[in-house]
Amino acid sequence: MRRVPLVPATGRSAGEPLAVNLLGVFEVRLGNRVVDVARGRMRALLAILALSAGRAVSIGVIADRLWGSSGPLHPRAAVHTTVRRLRGVLGVDLVHTRADGYLLDIAPERVDALRFEQLVRLARDQEPADALATLGAAIALWRGEPLSDLDTGSPADGYRAALTARYHDAIELRAELELDRRRYDSAIPELRRLTGMDPLRESAWRRLMLALVAVGRPAEALDCYTRMREELRRSLGREPSPESRDVHETILGAPNTAAPITALGPETRSPRQLPADTGVFVGRAPELAALDALLDATSPALPLIVVIDGAAGTGKSTLATRWAHQVRDRFAGDLYADLRGQAGTTPPDRVLATFLRALGLPAERIPDGVAQRSAVLRSLLDPRPMLMVLDDASDAEQVRPLLPGSGVVLVTSRNQLRGLATREGARRVTLDAFEHADAVALLAETIGAARADADPDAVAELAELCGRLPLALRMLGERVRQRRAPLASIAVELRDERTRLNALADPDDPAVDLRALLSWSCRGLDEDTAALFGRLALHPAAELDLPTATTLAGGSPSTTAARLDRLVAAHLVEQPRPDRYRFHDLLKAYAAESIAGSL
Repeated sequence: MRRVPLVPATGRSAGEPLAVNLLGVFEVRLGNRVVDVARGRMRALLAILALSAGRAVSIGVIADRLWGSSGPLHPRAAVHTTVRRLRGVLGVDLVHTRADGYLLDIAPERVDALRFEQLVRLARDQEPADALATLGAAIALWRGEPLSDLDTGSPADGYRAALTARYHDAIELRAELELDRRRYDSAIPELRRLTGMDPLRESAWRRLMLALVAVGRPAEALDCYTRMREELRRSLGREPSPESRDVHETILGAPNTAAPITALGPETRSPRQLPADTGVFVGRAPELAALDALLDATSPALPLIVVIDGAAGTGKSTLATRWAHQVRDRFAGDLYADLRGQAGTTPPDRVLATFLRALGLPAERIPDGVAQRSAVLRSLLDPRPMLMVLDDASDAEQVRPLLPGSGVVLVTSRNQLRGLATREGARRVTLDAFEHADAVALLAETIGAARADADPDAVAELAELCGRLPLALRMLGERVRQRRAPLASIAVELRDERTRLNALADPDDPAVDLRALLSWSCRGLDEDTAALFGRLALHPAAELDLPTATTLAGGSPSTTAARLDRLVAAHLVEQPRPDRYRFHDLLKAYAAESIAGSL
């Protein structure tokens, strides 16, 4: 047999097709040549681009997958350097620069891992006879452990786990089709091989047990149950699932009767996790239109990441939920997570595990570690883009491991999350207080039209005393509904800035207690910035400039400017124009309370 020459490629001849084989030893071909791509980051980069064949991958995504949280000081420059080296091997015409990323010029069917997935998807829609042939062709593409010679700890870890899981799914699907056609002699050896490779896959054990009973071998089926139970106890510390115990009891009850063979294999789920849409929604027409425009302008080759940011109580979650419900039918499913950014953050590994289970991955097949789980999530979502809502994020680092490579991600945060815009190309939609008309409309809707119409002047004043903040308006509206006092007298109570927040407090539910929400927004501040936040409230004017803030802070202008920037990023202070700063009315009242308590 003629040996294929192993040569470095300094370019390629016209018409030489590129092929990348990942299902086994890493192999790259240009025409009939095997191309020597150096191990390490360059090989990992090629794998990342190949698995997104024909679609651009952003620089931020590449950097995250190559280095994770321990990346270089200048990740964009490091990515550019690695791309330049790869072009030197493959030729400059195969790796194209796109707006904020790179695209490998290769058809998906020229990447064996993508060809495998194409064939498996095709098989699911075919008649059984055709599906068996298609699955046979898909499984034949495997030459060994995927990405086997990429370094451990590289992006290959997550891809390897996801691809292996899909390989096992394909084997089990073929076994299911063989069992449906009563081909027990073919199905039983295949299921034995699968349970040997993946001994924690209960669905495969169940199929094997039922197949053995169907051919009159119940003792072997019971032995399979014993081995499965031992594996689960040793590896996971748990007993078999109720479904597996039911099959076991069926075999014990009728050892010589063929048990019905039912669909017990892997399933594809389309989760619908969005929280219920609010019954009362007012305003935000420009923001909804902006979100629609971003979605309509999005290239299918890149994910759309949108950050809805704003101060506490501006209605970020409400807007995200309303818009997500309006567009959810355009996606294969939707995923939702409350990241609890201001009240004991939810760690990314826990969110990833929840998402993977919702997508149908059994708990025993979820890998350990954030990087591995993140890679599996991207692989599962890649062929079926979904809508993901990440509510109340604390910072960009909490969000990054959750980002897929396709679909739409909607993030809400009290921080601007500037890093997501810089590195991942996220777009921002910033919420401010309502316009006066929308504030009055929400308050009137909450307290009841009849009562609001009886004293429109009082309603207008109450809306302003709430700073036109949506959450404050809702909270006040609920309190007004419980009192029979005239609206004008309630307005008199709220005019005192020193006690105004008391009317917007709910000690029984911190999630809707404005003072508690504002305190959570301040928790991430360093001591000096928090002190400046309180001192700014001592200034009587509506706005102040940097020299005035520096005087209040007692530091240098540069130090004060940096602290003011942190307050602006956290939406605790507004910056209407350069060198001018101001408070929202309720934030100023809270800041005044905080400085008074420290004196």
